Amino acid sequence: MKRFTLHNLPILSDNTIYRVRRFTKTALVLSMGFVISNNSHYEIVSDAWAGATSVTSSGTSQTPQAAKPVITLSDSSPSMTNNVIYVEEGHSVSLCVQATDPNGYNSVSLSYTATPSINTSNTSFVYSACSGSSLQIPKFTWHTQLGDAANYPSVAIKFTATNSYGTTAVSNRTIHIVVQNASQPLFDSLSNQTVTVGVPFTMPIVATGSSSSIDTVFITSSTLPKGAKLGKAVYVKSGTYAGKWMSTFKWTPTEAQYKAVDPSIYSVSFLAKYKNVAAGLSPTQSDLKFTVVPPVINDTAIKQITVSKVAWVAAKNALTATGTVKFTQKFGMVTNIGVMLTNATTGEAITSAPITVADNGQWKLLNQTLANAPCSITARVVHIDNSQQDAAVITKAVNKAPAGCTK
Repeated sequence: MKRFTLHNLPILSDNTIYRVRRFTKTALVLSMGFVISNNSHYEIVSDAWAGATSVTSSGTSQTPQAAKPVITLSDSSPSMTNNVIYVEEGHSVSLCVQATDPNGYNSVSLSYTATPSINTSNTSFVYSACSGSSLQIPKFTWHTQLGDAANYPSVAIKFTATNSYGTTAVSNRTIHIVVQNASQPLFDSLSNQTVTVGVPFTMPIVATGSSSSIDTVFITSSTLPKGAKLGKAVYVKSGTYAGKWMSTFKWTPTEAQYKAVDPSIYSVSFLAKYKNVAAGLSPTQSDLKFTVVPPVINDTAIKQITVSKVAWVAAKNALTATGTVKFTQKFGMVTNIGVMLTNATTGEAITSAPITVADNGQWKLLNQTLANAPCSITARVVHIDNSQQDAAVITKAVNKAPAGCTK
């Protein structure tokens, strides 16, 4: 503290006070007031760079009594409850620390100590505007590192405020910072999928967490179906998955895989973890089911229709016919394809609805009762939904047709 002596100040009365209104390096501005006292007093208002402990003149001398400073904490991130802040390792913790003289003097300094000691290269205690305040209030910041949960499970931070106005007055306030293990990343919502034989399937596998921007995320699986691939996870900087880690799952299921299990469902477990994860912390797991279905065979794949057998069953006055629809596609699930039979002579429908075509292309009509036996039939492939006739047509004579068959 610096001592300033003011000489030759006139003492107008025993209750005169000389009040220092502004204190700079170059000037003192004095004004007179009054106090209830039998002696003259001089009160000093000092700023942060200096302060006087007494003022002397031809009158009396007084050493001001410093008031105990008040420490106020605000804007804690993460939030503070009961003077405790929980932070995940690898993340920063910060809060604003304001210390004031109750009398409004700008004479308070701040410092802090950490128990146990923390790496000062990862901490800062600088003046920064907090919560939009016009005052420059110090902000304490600690950038915790991955692994700090083991090194600093709980740290006591003691803030000390010293009021240097006159006699020294000190206040302390202690908070505790609890460093927790980094949690594993979590998968974005994943849903079960249906995949088609021979059709390439691609799916993003996305995971994110509170440490995604500071640590590498691994996305893996040990249960991939044969032929499936899971790409290396990459950090996405823009777009739908910005700020997350994404791996791409690719699979083109085969006919053999469709036929290998019944039902043809494959379970896959995906795992996500950070590279610098705390020991013993299990990765996050997400299980998906992939149902393999055959490709669709529609009328665009029709190659031709055959009639392998058509015969009249006299005992039942019925017609039996079988055949095959051949497709350009070797394997698949027949959809919306049927066969219509008509009397080749009259065009009269033999069936009221199309005959179902199986996935292997086979169709059959068994003992369809008819009033009149046809001499020959026409088999035509149609689209079931709208009975649209397709190009594949064949006419075949009916075996064992009676002499009086419809010609």
